[in-house]
Amino acid sequence: MAERVVLIGCGGIGSQLAGPLVRYLSRRPEPRPLLVLVDGDAFEAGNLTRQACAGGDLGTNKAEALARVARSAGLAVQVVAEFVTGANVGHVVRERDLVLLAV
Repeated sequence: MAERVVLIGCGGIGSQLAGPLVRYLSRRPEPRPLLVLVDGDAFEAGNLTRQACAGGDLGTNKAEALARVARSAGLAVQVVAEFVTGANVGHVVRERDLVLLAV
């Protein structure tokens, strides 16, 4: 069974962590890990100076934007385009091998 890695928060910290994480996971042997990206926010113009996003990502959900990069590296990606709350945290982290909190 493939490992399951979840990154909660795809903004300032999470977007910077995503690059090395994707490179590491894409070099893992088959079956490659599933990467779950979680964020309920969208990229805004003010994010361009501190987050790993491009002008074309403006208005796009942060997890969706990072998912494009991860998929281009050959990873299986699941996007949870919502904020983590008390109501959904169990669903987000259940059956995960590694949970990274970047908020």
